[in-house]
Order: sequence, then C-alpha cells, then structure tokens
Amino acid sequence: MAEFESKRSTICPVIVNPEHNAYHIVNMRHYLSRANNKEQNMPNARQVLFPYGMAKNDDGSWSFFNRKYKAVGIHGDDWSDWSDPKHKLRLKGLGPATLKKLDIDGTGTCDRIFFYNDATNPERSAENRNAYFEKLAILINLKEDLRR
Repeated sequence: MAEFESKRSTICPVIVNPEHNAYHIVNMRHYLSRANNKEQNMPNARQVLFPYGMAKNDDGSWSFFNRKYKAVGIHGDDWSDWSDPKHKLRLKGLGPATLKKLDIDGTGTCDRIFFYNDATNPERSAENRNAYFEKLAILINLKEDLRR
C-alpha cells in the first residue's frame, strides 16, 4: 500500500489514490479478510494431526487421513498418497462391529470411514469432543497386524 495514503473517516476507513485525486472508499472488512485469507486458511492441529477418517486400501490395509484429506500429519499443497506403504496399517480387531462404532453414520460398511462430520466437529461442543475421544480410544487399543 505504498502508493496509497490511508485516512480515517467518521463513516469508515478510506484509502486515497493520489493518481485519481479522489477518495476510494474500500470496505475495510472485505479488504482485511482478503489480506488475512491466507492466515484464515491455515489449518489448526485438529485438522492436520488428528484423524478425520480412514480409507481401506486394495490390499486390506487402512490409511488414516486428516480433515484436509491428506495422510495424518501432512499439510500444505502437496499431494498426499494414502496408498503409499508408509501410510498403511493392517490392524487386528478391526471387524464389522468395531468399524460400526467408528463410523459417523454407524454402518461401518464402506471403504471410507469418517469419525465425525461438520455437525459433529469435536471443536463445537464437549459432547462432540467426548464422542470423538471414544473413537480415538478404540483406535488406540487396536494392534498392528504384522503379517504381510
């Protein structure tokens, strides 16, 4: 904004463009939201470090993904391949009953299981958070199946 001079008005902040010798009233809320857009789109810890769901791979293993649909712990613009062997887990005890408990829809029959949705986001309420933590407790107790 070096070429513009900022002035305050009783109505709203304005930006003066000296080239036009006129006041160009800018909706500062819109201007600031555009300037801060990058910061607003930065993910928080839940969106990156905690699982949003899991996807079943062709070989029967599972990959966990975060709210940004990347492997848990991955963020940024780069592609995240869930089928990469370093993101795959074979888990003992992950049968139909367990999948049903983990699935937000309560079915557990799909190749993709979601632990919460926008309405049950763990940040919205203590009830949602507790329901999510119960699912994490189930996951924590599963053991890796080392047979390949």
